Amino acid sequence: MDDGRGQLGMVAHPRKRWRQRVLLASCLGVLLGCTSPAPDTLGLGVNNELQSCPAKHNCVSSLGDYRDKDRYIAPLVASPVTWSSLPLVLSAQPNLRVVEQDENYLRAEATSRFLRFVDDLEFQFRPDLGLIHVRSASRIGYSDFGANRDRLEQIRRSLRLTIQSP
Repeated sequence: MDDGRGQLGMVAHPRKRWRQRVLLASCLGVLLGCTSPAPDTLGLGVNNELQSCPAKHNCVSSLGDYRDKDRYIAPLVASPVTWSSLPLVLSAQPNLRVVEQDENYLRAEATSRFLRFVDDLEFQFRPDLGLIHVRSASRIGYSDFGANRDRLEQIRRSLRLTIQSP
């Protein structure tokens, strides 16, 4: 009769069980992060605007309700020079690559170092408003612990420094 003690009749140490669970969760995370396809919510929607964030707390957008402190982020103030500098700034960011670009839209993917999770970043240049609207969302999970906001704010700072440099 199996009493759950294994072949030697010993109970697995709680720390060992914890390590096994973390290892299993990490392996699943790597598999899910590497295989998660780009969602259908990317690109410009019916109003020719970036699509809204889902109800989860793993997305920020400049087109959301400004009172929603979890999901709203200010757009980038922009000129044509700012827009043309954006791909260069993005290519200098670690683990980030531009995957789609046209005259007024750019999409990039950021991949986390450890678990290889993919976040989608979108930028829409609105020259009529002097803005670049932004959206960044994690493909999986409920919360991103502020990673998307932090990444966009880093891009904002880098873009500002790039434009101010002689």
